[in-house]
Amino acid sequence: MGRLYNAGYKRKILKETFGHAISTLQSWGNALLTGDIDLILSSFGGQGGKRKVTAEVESFIKNEYRKIYPDNKYTYSKEIISEVKEVFNISVSGETVRKILSPEKNIINGNNVSEELSGQVETEANICDCSVNSNSTNTDNRNNSLSFSQSEEELERSYIHHLGIVFAFYLYKELNVQDKMIEQWLSMILLGKINLEQTESLNFDSLDFLHGYSLLRKAKSRYTVLRHMSQEQINIDKLLHLNSRFVSGKNSSYVYYDPHSVKYTGMKNILKGWCGSAGKITKVNYQDFFHSSTGYPLYFEIHDNSIDMRERFIESVENFTEKITGGIKKTFIIDRGIYGREKMQRISDNGYGLVTWEKGYKKDSWDDNADIEHFEILRCKNHSGDAKTWKVKFFKDHSYSKIQGFYRLIVRIKPPKDKEECEVSILTNSKIEDKTAVFAMLNRWIQENDFRYMVINFGLNQITSYKAAKYDLAEELLAEKKVMSEAYKLIRKNINEKENALSELLIKAAEKTKDNNIEMSPEALRFKADLQKLKAEKKNMETYENKLSKMINDETEKLLTNKKYMFDTVKIIARNIFYRMLKTFRPIYNNYRNDHTILRELLRADGYIYSQNNIIYISLDLKRRLNRKQKKAIEIFIKIIESKINDVSVFTNCIKLSLCKSDIARKKSVFNLRFHEF
Repeated sequence: MGRLYNAGYKRKILKETFGHAISTLQSWGNALLTGDIDLILSSFGGQGGKRKVTAEVESFIKNEYRKIYPDNKYTYSKEIISEVKEVFNISVSGETVRKILSPEKNIINGNNVSEELSGQVETEANICDCSVNSNSTNTDNRNNSLSFSQSEEELERSYIHHLGIVFAFYLYKELNVQDKMIEQWLSMILLGKINLEQTESLNFDSLDFLHGYSLLRKAKSRYTVLRHMSQEQINIDKLLHLNSRFVSGKNSSYVYYDPHSVKYTGMKNILKGWCGSAGKITKVNYQDFFHSSTGYPLYFEIHDNSIDMRERFIESVENFTEKITGGIKKTFIIDRGIYGREKMQRISDNGYGLVTWEKGYKKDSWDDNADIEHFEILRCKNHSGDAKTWKVKFFKDHSYSKIQGFYRLIVRIKPPKDKEECEVSILTNSKIEDKTAVFAMLNRWIQENDFRYMVINFGLNQITSYKAAKYDLAEELLAEKKVMSEAYKLIRKNINEKENALSELLIKAAEKTKDNNIEMSPEALRFKADLQKLKAEKKNMETYENKLSKMINDETEKLLTNKKYMFDTVKIIARNIFYRMLKTFRPIYNNYRNDHTILRELLRADGYIYSQNNIIYISLDLKRRLNRKQKKAIEIFIKIIESKINDVSVFTNCIKLSLCKSDIARKKSVFNLRFHEF
């Protein structure tokens, strides 16, 4: 029945024939498509208790046993139970583990594993002395991390890797993510590891100590968790909602919208579309982003090119309004791609605001006698005192009537140190003030720049998963779509080629005669006859065919993007965490050329930690030369972060943050590492 449902048989007939609800048939069909044996067993199992220890859990326990047992023959069971709890979020008993591992023990004992092999211990580079309280049994995210025994008045200073990540902990608490895996991914991304494999240079002993719990170390296990979490769209929606609340997206007066194209270079037969970064038509997926008026990414969706952007925009706006703004209808700032009378009229009729460029404006409507408004846009280049001024003037053009409910604003902009003015036309349906509409449209660079920034620093363009699926008859959005048939496109191309060839022959013949009587050559007559035949054939040909049927016949595939959607959501949250810290750091540091770099280095800095009188002292070892002004600004910023961390009680004890003082001068007087005779 699941296969019949997937094959496209009518749901009504299947329901009447077999007597099962359509939702049940759909769940069986969807389970088969995933290929996940646990999901299939769960779907086909009917009512009753769900099996906790699935085949996947058993396989995981056996694999962990083979890795752990040679180095840990006494407490391996406890370690495996802890790994199962972390990866699958289920608790298993020691007896359950014993039954599963009985066959494995016989195999290992029968093979007489050598003492030399069993004695090998996998050592990690850069192991630091951070054992204090790292094995705490408290399951709170961090309220018992960085706490020390009260009986110890003072602990020796220890060197800790990735110590700067504590800067982000107060924002983790404000974000209020309940899942430790999400918090772990956020730390990885902020430390520069923008995919699930880039963790070889992380010191997990340090990170376990700082977070207060054991992080997942194996890339394969992280992929397993990602697969489970991304199966339910509700998990992604919850994260997007948390992200929007974190940056006050609901209060944004208007929203920027833009589809970001992601080029695909693999072998899958996916649909092609326009890719701006490549500057051509190529295999592509689109991430349609919504940014707040202050430039924070709030929401996004991933689409292939099966649905035109103007059509999917309307649905995306509805989803954004439902999931992010709680039903409040916003004004959307968008580029020319949305331009079209029918679509724009529909958006306006649904109660949404829309501001966009007028397509094909000829720069011929400026009126010096109109009621002109003036304002200025200030942008700082290198620091707050290095401000550039753009002078803007505009008026409302009452004569525009092409799209009902819309009018245009004729705008002239004069850049700094430039005598010439630029003239543009902006369309709006008056949901926001005219001056705000003009400023918002001219300020679209904050979204455009953010795409590039997230690609470079947060890996937005990475694919995450290589799985794909073919289109089937259940694609409801495509069922009624039409597309020009390949046969029609081919005959149209042939007609154009014949017409061009005939024109060239006629031009050559005309050049050889002085009168108007052009004698056509046999070759020209043959082209003319072929052309008439092709045009007659074109008349009787079907111009369009069903788009879905064509895609199925062409064996077109679509990338399965649920894992990418989940992980990219975490990436934009990490991006917003970084920018929240930058919002504090930028006015203090006041150097826009490298403030991003300095803040990243602070977040990724190693350092020293020790405890005295119930206060935890943290010194960050920033590996760069700082002048006096830079150092003072960074120290002010560190004290502000220290106050924020202590105000919300991120850690059990109060902390003190500072920059390390260099001991190199003293060490040079003690050690003479090299001898020079010159």
